[in-house]
Amino acid sequence: ADEELHAVIERQPQHGPTWFALGFCQEKLGEPEEAILSYERALEAAPNLRNAHERLAAVYLKLDNVKMAITHYELLCWAEPGDINSALTLANLYVRIERFEDAIARYQFALTIAPDHWEAQDDLVAACADSGRYEEAVRILRELAERRPECAEHHLRLGNLYTKTGQDQEAWTAYTKALQLNPDYLEAAIKLGTLCLRRGEYEASAQAFGRAIEINDRIVSG
Repeated sequence: ADEELHAVIERQPQHGPTWFALGFCQEKLGEPEEAILSYERALEAAPNLRNAHERLAAVYLKLDNVKMAITHYELLCWAEPGDINSALTLANLYVRIERFEDAIARYQFALTIAPDHWEAQDDLVAACADSGRYEEAVRILRELAERRPECAEHHLRLGNLYTKTGQDQEAWTAYTKALQLNPDYLEAAIKLGTLCLRRGEYEASAQAFGRAIEINDRIVSG
């Protein structure tokens, strides 16, 4: 296929899709640098060739060049601002290089497109926490817990945030709520036991860790 595509390019050197196909073959052949050059030629011939930007970003990520991957996703988001998948991918790339404020802004933008996108909401909480904006992360998680009262994970994450900010009583309430919603929530039992141990509540800690052991035994034996 690589040979055939080179022959086509000799006849049609400005045909963007052919350059893209050649780049894809070069990727499969383990030639990332050649693939980059071909994808760039594809974009020179067809600037709106979306999949060339996507493949360039993928190749740069494999080469651990996150900044160049970001460049291509920024171009994609500029060209198609309503595409939530590109918005979330760009936000996740920002997180990888700890550009948390940019990531938060991009997650927030994505939620204006799809307000009920749970993955975007969860990632926004994580980005806020990573940037030290704990109060905002707690506020968002509380809203999520109100909208999905059956979700034990939201309360576990609330407990983790409260623990980081030294709000032990609120953390205890959150972990306890998580266990009420999901009695087999091993992580919640361990976190509750650890919290009680740190607070010097040894009997409560022993009960929580005992519960964790029972949950773990059921999981292993099941």
